[in-house]
Amino acid sequence: MRFPSATHLVVTAPDKGHLKDALPKIRDWLAIRGLELNEEKTRIVSAYDGFDFLGFTIRKMAPNGKCLTTPQKSKVLAKLPRTQRMAPPSPK
Repeated sequence: MRFPSATHLVVTAPDKGHLKDALPKIRDWLAIRGLELNEEKTRIVSAYDGFDFLGFTIRKMAPNGKCLTTPQKSKVLAKLPRTQRMAPPSPK
């Protein structure tokens, strides 16, 4: 089976320079497997700024450097009306 592009991939590195250096190696690794990066969707961002991935927001927290993964706010708000309909009313 052959897929036209790798659609879900996150690569981390200490800084953007390392990622830019790694891009050709990533492209080669994917090409061996019959995959390719979608250049329009490929972004290099700081983990401290955070990014959305598969319905979650992933952000590295300073100063401890721990990774915080939370549901995307837009996804939570989209599900809220359905959840409110399913939940029983709270007693007053």
